[in-house]
Parts: sequence; C-alpha cells; structure tokens
Amino acid sequence: DEDEDEDEPPLFTANQLLLISKLRRDTSFKNEKDNPFICICMFIMDDGLPQVEACELTEQYLDLFQRRYFKSDPSSDEFLLTKETVRVNEKDVDRVEILYFYLPIRLTRRIEFGLLHCDFPVENRLQFQENKYIKLMMEKYKNETLTNQLSDFHMLLYLVNLLGLQDVCTIADHIKNKTDVG
Repeated sequence: DEDEDEDEPPLFTANQLLLISKLRRDTSFKNEKDNPFICICMFIMDDGLPQVEACELTEQYLDLFQRRYFKSDPSSDEFLLTKETVRVNEKDVDRVEILYFYLPIRLTRRIEFGLLHCDFPVENRLQFQENKYIKLMMEKYKNETLTNQLSDFHMLLYLVNLLGLQDVCTIADHIKNKTDVG
C-alpha cells in the first residue's frame, strides 16, 4: 500500500502549503503543539466523481515553518527551499520534497463524520466500488437501523448512480433527521 502512495502527487503544491500554513498561523489557534495540522482536500476528478484526501503535517514541518525556514521554489511545485540547511534522512539539504512532511490519513477506515461513517470503498482507488460492498455494509451493520446502515459517506455517493440524486437526497434527509428510511 505504501508504494502506491509514493506515486501519488502531493495534495497541495509547495506554494499552496505555505499559504495554508500562513493562514493557520494568522488564526487565533492557541497551543499549536497540542493541535494537529490536518489538511483535507476535496475535489472533483476528470470523470466527475468526488475525491477526498487528507494528511497531517509533521511536527518537524510545523517547527521549521514557525521558525520561518521555508521559502517557495518557483521552479518546482513539489519542493520547498530552506533558508538554511536542514537534516532530512540523515543528509543536510536546502530543498525538501513536501511529501516528506506528510503523514497520510487513510479515509477508508471507519471515521465518524458526525452522522456519517466511512467504511465503503473510496472513489477512484484501486479497490473499485461495487454492488457487493452494499451487501457487505448491510451485513456489517445488520443490528442497526436501515438509516444507520446507509449512513456511509462513500456509499451515498455510490448510490447516486444506482438510485438517482433525488432518492439519495431523501435518504440523506432521513440520516440528518435520524428518522427511519421507509
């Protein structure tokens, strides 16, 4: 699995990452060391399906950013220049690939999003979404109400193609209101 992640481009360009970091620094966050810096990127792929990716930035990144070590590299979207050399993988460097500072967050595990969970296969991944996963979800949550069985973010997106947007909106309304899907 980790080899697959290495081939994926970073969620943000180096300049975007610096901008996000500056915005975070300028907000009223207190005790930044106690609060993880998590970036979530939601976008629509070329085939029209939604994609969600997330990562946490390492403490080393946060420390170097706070000490203003970084400057943008106009020649590359995937590297940050450093104003002084830094130690990366036992080498002193003045240019760091931004993926080095990413801690990927897998969204395929059960993550609670308020009323929704996230167990169904994620769009645009190696594990394709198929009807068999609907059955597996129903079996996994067989002791829960139908509303709770259908309360999966990625399954709802998949169901739009099977049931249509209006029906999925109706299901989503039942999930939001915690009423039984009839």
